[in-house]
Amino acid sequence: MSWQDYVDNQLLASQCVSKAAIAGHDGGVWAKSEGFEGVTDEMMMRLRRLQRDGRIRYLSTKALSNYK
Repeated sequence: MSWQDYVDNQLLASQCVSKAAIAGHDGGVWAKSEGFEGVTDEMMMRLRRLQRDGRIRYLSTKALSNYK
């Protein structure tokens, strides 16, 4: 299964999210849903902060949805 298949057939198919993307630590997008405009600098800053603070060990949809 490719990352694009995972976005399409797992994340979006769950109907728990309307848009999704999988990106590397450098912000490079590996897969994304149609209409997803891209990973912004602000998104990457928040994700890196969560990892740095030890609040997440890996990036997941659950971790992102719990971030405030």
